[in-house]
Parts: sequence; C-alpha cells; structure tokens
Amino acid sequence: MSVSNVSMISSLVSMAMIGDTEVNVLVNLQELQHLSISCFDSHGDDLMTKLDKLFPPQQLHELSLAFNPGKTSPIWLNPISLPMLRYLSISSGNLAKMRERFWGNDNAVRKIEGLMLESLSDFEEEWVKVQQVMPSLRVVTVSWCPELVSFPIEDGGFRGGVWK
Repeated sequence: MSVSNVSMISSLVSMAMIGDTEVNVLVNLQELQHLSISCFDSHGDDLMTKLDKLFPPQQLHELSLAFNPGKTSPIWLNPISLPMLRYLSISSGNLAKMRERFWGNDNAVRKIEGLMLESLSDFEEEWVKVQQVMPSLRVVTVSWCPELVSFPIEDGGFRGGVWK
C-alpha cells in the first residue's frame, strides 16, 4: 500500500484485508486528519492484534471506530498516541471497557470536544471519569449504551440523547 499526501481516509473496508506488513502504513500519512476504521464483516482470531498494530498518525483530529472486535479499546487510543484528537466516535462491536492507557496519566490532557457512543450494549464507563480526562468536552451523543454509569443523558441506554 503506497499513499502519501492524504488528508482523509473515509473507510478501511475490512481489517481482514490489511496484511501484517501493512499495519504501519497509517503512521506515515502525516497529512491525515480524519480516519474511519470499521471491522464490520472482518473475521479471524488475530483481528484485535492486527487492530492494535494499526497506529494512526499523531496529528489525527477525528476518529471513527466501528465494530471494535475486542472487549477493550485499541492500544493506540490514548492521549499520548493521539494528542490532537478532537472528535471520537465509537459504535457497535464488543467494546466493554477502555484500556487504562486510554485514560492517560495526570500529565496527559485530552483535547476531545465531541464524543459519540452508539450501540455499545456492554460498554461500562463512568461519566465522572470521562469528564476528568476530557476537560474540553462540549458535546456527547449517546444511544443504545445501557451499561453507562451516571451519564447525564436521560435515555442513553436506548433512544439516546445529547449532552452539551
């Protein structure tokens, strides 16, 4: 895969199509700001391992992750690996918890302003924790996430809603 001056990749059609030698192709795309990754209809025991190896470039501003195959978030989804991330959308899949690295440490401040969580039936996180690590958060959209704890969205478990 040879790509250089790309500012947006709308979709990686299938994670299963990405070979082991191609997982580092994204880190070299220095102009990439918007990325959508979907693991829909991708199969294999090594899918989460492959996703963990797929490091997006640090200057990424918007990330959409759909059909995450694992119970935890990818290793690279953290404030050190993606310090410029402003918008994060996570939908569908098996995600239940964010890895400890996602929350960062006391020195890492997330710049995320928009967060969308959709159709994550096993996802369990606390609103207080999210607010602490995302002080710039302005808009949160949640729907079909029944296990969220103390989120300020009245029907986030089913119909959903928006917090501003």
